[in-house]
This record gives sequence, structure tokens and C-alpha cells, in this order.
Amino acid sequence: MRRPKFDSRLTAYTKRKRLLKFAEGTSLELASTKFAEWILVDKKRTEGDVLHIKMYYMDGTGIYHAYLKGVFEKDALLIGDVGVLEGEGYAPKGKPPYGKGYGSALMRTAINECYHRGITKVYGKRKFLTPEQDKRQLNYYKSYDFAIDPQGRIFLELGPRFHLISRDNGRTYEEV
Repeated sequence: MRRPKFDSRLTAYTKRKRLLKFAEGTSLELASTKFAEWILVDKKRTEGDVLHIKMYYMDGTGIYHAYLKGVFEKDALLIGDVGVLEGEGYAPKGKPPYGKGYGSALMRTAINECYHRGITKVYGKRKFLTPEQDKRQLNYYKSYDFAIDPQGRIFLELGPRFHLISRDNGRTYEEV
């Protein structure tokens, strides 16, 4: 595997440093996306039955935010909105942030919160403005095994959670 160029390592270091300074004295914690992009995620995610995950990321010049909103019901989470591309302060001008793992980080955090609360179902309704956004959303929700009906409703049944306990000869998993 090739090492990243010095420029990209320096940029990642600078982004991390600026995000940590931004997070000082707050409930934000440093994390990274599946593409090794540094992000901040708010540890205060719930207030009663309301889920509001806030995430901050940067492009080297400015700090932007994204969110996922939902409501917990008896044994389900109703996802209201995943906002990564919306409005002023959500995306760098001329550089849409899709394809960098920000939405995936939000969804993983929401699913982890469901497991923490014993929630077994996640559902909601997709909304999109353009055919390009529709295609990206379909791939996004399908990557988490959501069932999607023609009206745009999404549904996910959460199974038991497993984690890797051994790496010796193959993989051994244990239910959490």
C-alpha cells in the first residue's frame, strides 16, 4: 500500500488540530469516517425520545456541520432527516461533501444508539430533490440493508450484534 503524500498527511494533521481546537470545552469527540476524514461528533445525542446527532467536518478552510434527526418510539427509531448537503454552513462552496463518509458516520452512530437502547427497527421516508441525489440515497440506504418501497419508505430490521473475538485461524464472532 502506498503511503499518502506529505501534503495530504500535513493537511490531515492540520484538520485534526483545528477540529480539536474547535471542540475545546464542548461535548464534541474526535472520530473519523471510513475514508479517514477527521470529524467531530456530539456526545449529547438524545434528549428524551428525540435523537439529534450533530457532526462537524472541515475542508481545510472552514468548519461545516451535518446532522441526523430521529424520534424513538416503542421498539423503533423513526429517522426524520439526514442533512449533509443542505443549506448555508453545511457544505463548502463548489465542493459537495458526498462520497467522504459523513452520512455513513451519522448512520453508524444512530444504529449504535439503537443497539444501546435495545431498539430493533429503523424506518423513515426518503426525500430527494434531484435524480442524482435519488441515486446516491438509494445506494446509501442499500449499503445498510434498508428495504425500500416504491413510495420512498425505508425500513431496517436490526439483528443481533456481533464482534470479532479471535483472529488466529479464521474469524470467530460472539454475540454482544
